[in-house]
Amino acid sequence: MILAFAARLRRPLKILNDDELQDIHSATLDVLENVGVKFGEENALRILNEAGADVDPKTSLVKLPSFLVEEAIKRCPRKIKLYGRTDNHDLTLGDGRVYFTAGANALYIHDLETGQRRTPTSKDCGELTRVCDALEYAHVILPVVVPQDVPQDIADRVKCKISYENTEKHYWCDVYGRDSAIDLIRMAAAVAGGMDELRRRPVITINPGVTSPLMWSKTATEAILECARHGVPQLPDCMPNAGATSPVTLAGSVVQQNAENLSFITLAQSASPGTPAYGYSSPGITNMRTGSVVYGAVEVAIQSVAMSQIYSWYGIPYATTVGLTDSKIHDEQAAYERATAALLAALGGPSMISTQFGAVNSLIDASYEQTMIDDEIAGMISRALSGVQVNEETMAVDLIAKVGPGGHYLGQRHTKDLFLKEHYLPRLADRNSRDKWKKEGAKDIAKRARERAEEILRAHQPAPLEDDVRKELDDIIEEARRRRLSHLST
Repeated sequence: MILAFAARLRRPLKILNDDELQDIHSATLDVLENVGVKFGEENALRILNEAGADVDPKTSLVKLPSFLVEEAIKRCPRKIKLYGRTDNHDLTLGDGRVYFTAGANALYIHDLETGQRRTPTSKDCGELTRVCDALEYAHVILPVVVPQDVPQDIADRVKCKISYENTEKHYWCDVYGRDSAIDLIRMAAAVAGGMDELRRRPVITINPGVTSPLMWSKTATEAILECARHGVPQLPDCMPNAGATSPVTLAGSVVQQNAENLSFITLAQSASPGTPAYGYSSPGITNMRTGSVVYGAVEVAIQSVAMSQIYSWYGIPYATTVGLTDSKIHDEQAAYERATAALLAALGGPSMISTQFGAVNSLIDASYEQTMIDDEIAGMISRALSGVQVNEETMAVDLIAKVGPGGHYLGQRHTKDLFLKEHYLPRLADRNSRDKWKKEGAKDIAKRARERAEEILRAHQPAPLEDDVRKELDDIIEEARRRRLSHLST
């Protein structure tokens, strides 16, 4: 069961009027039909050609006619069920709720004990996953760090095993190509109880990556087709940077990321109509002083709101990564960048927001403390999105009359029964008097977050994998390791 304040947003924020929605849709179709998208894989070219696209096999450029794109939009599921390893973590995208994804795939970790920056290990990956498994608003798990103590070309398989060992929630992962997709799907099937059971209860989402602007590599395209063949939920890892890999104007960047999303959806639906493929983007902007990508900018959230509105118009679930920070540590900059952008994006009503729990330094570093703080931010946002519930009980006219002028409500049963439903109670924010705060050690939020992480690591354990499942995951990783060594030797 999703907890009390997983938000069901009734009135999403709209920043585009009806004419602007139609203009962006028409511009997107223009790009797809007249500019085209490159797909670097022969089977994809064949499938799209047979579906009615204009395919140039020499350049791998595919021009997608409007009728084919709009047919793909119609074929997309309007709701997509994502399953946890245990059914109390199942959720449905497109049900009107806004879910949150934890994790960041960061390359560095700030050590929990020393605070020093270092490369993360498999142990770190497992511990951070276990922490996220315990967090109330981490509905879906993406690994917080990439372990650097394993060969990087099989790190996806290692992360998969570590994640299933340390969470009961739905698992979302990146993919490195066809072999990677096959192995990840086999691992998910082992956890689900077989390929047929995986198709019925998909416990994994895979996100092949587009190369902006408008290119799908061979490995990404292979992964799309493999997921479509097995009915595994997938979304495009679309990460355009306005001013560098997409137009500097927000409308232009939105048109391009929409084109990249719809090219993905068109291929997936042409390969397997009805397959659970949905929209996703992680927009950034370019720092025009340095050329580097910026994730903590408010313009990132504005693009996410626009994309949420477009995909609501299409009737397709949409996920976004937003609410990140370019601060190097968990400080005041991290707090205001993350909270401002995440709240703005959430008001747009996406199906899922990946705020990349724990990430700092433009997704390069991760912090235990930031992970804890991000869950609290997600909780506060979820409460805000739930709004004001108006009914006879909550308007409380009879109670107001009973208490009358000059009375108080502290002893009323109405208060006792409803305060947990109406008020979000933070775990980290200190709401005590200054004297009490000083008496308890005058701890700042980073200290309280660190202690909360340590408490979870001491006390929380997800249900273990069965021994035969763990062995099957180990066997798949060992096969991938042997293939890697064989490739290196040749």
